[in-house]
Amino acid sequence: MVFQQFSGYNGGVFYANQIFTSAETRKMQRLARDNVRMILEEQEKQNHELETKKMKIDN
Repeated sequence: MVFQQFSGYNGGVFYANQIFTSAETRKMQRLARDNVRMILEEQEKQNHELETKKMKIDN
């Protein structure tokens, strides 16, 4: 589905009957970055644990 983007009032963005202010957009972007960072950190931790277990098996 393609949404057409329109400039809104007060720096907002209009998508499919929703208006987001610049502050709301920045908050959503920050939350998304935080979630990605958390996922990548968890992945790195699990990769490290897996490598540790592989080394134990090989020895």
